[in-house]
Amino acid sequence: MPRDLERRLELMTPIFEPRLQERLLEILELQLSDNDLAFELQSGGEYAKVARRDGEKVISAMKFRKTISLKFINPSKRYRQSKS
Repeated sequence: MPRDLERRLELMTPIFEPRLQERLLEILELQLSDNDLAFELQSGGEYAKVARRDGEKVISAMKFRKTISLKFINPSKRYRQSKS
């Protein structure tokens, strides 16, 4: 997937609600602890996969978020293909 790194616009806004501040910190900690799909930018501009240490537990932020989000899905409200 190509990324637009030259015309990209990023915005910041203050988060005043303490509960939301805490949640954002949890999300950032999860993302930074991911060792399943972690890559580091090398000095030459290429990315290299970060190797896990022997015996290190696999932490996948994507799988964790998917598991959590599935708990909130109500099966009766899922979109279903209508029979025609």
